[in-house]
Amino acid sequence: MKKLQNLLFVAALGLIAISCGDDDSAAPVVTISTPTAGTSYTVADTISLTGNVTEDTELASIAITSDLGVDESITNFDSDTTHSFNYSITLDSLTAAGDYTFTVTATDEAGNTGSDDVQISIQ
Repeated sequence: MKKLQNLLFVAALGLIAISCGDDDSAAPVVTISTPTAGTSYTVADTISLTGNVTEDTELASIAITSDLGVDESITNFDSDTTHSFNYSITLDSLTAAGDYTFTVTATDEAGNTGSDDVQISIQ
């Protein structure tokens, strides 16, 4: 009987330890500072995409994408929980006029994602 009590006690402690583990359900916060929505550009202009990502535990990756063909991945950060990004693209003569969207998506080590996007116009 004593062995059964000890076994139940150890099992209960194990369940408590498992249930008290880190449970990261908060997504990273992404803020695009520039350009602002609706900013217009012309061919040969350079678009500078800047902003910040903050996370409560640990960042895993940041992706910068755009329907202009941008697909960049960032895996080295300012710290485990923050990163300031600065990405530039120069428009060439083949860029068609129209509205385009930049999206920045951050993923933390738990797999939570947060994103921000901005739409710009090319004349």
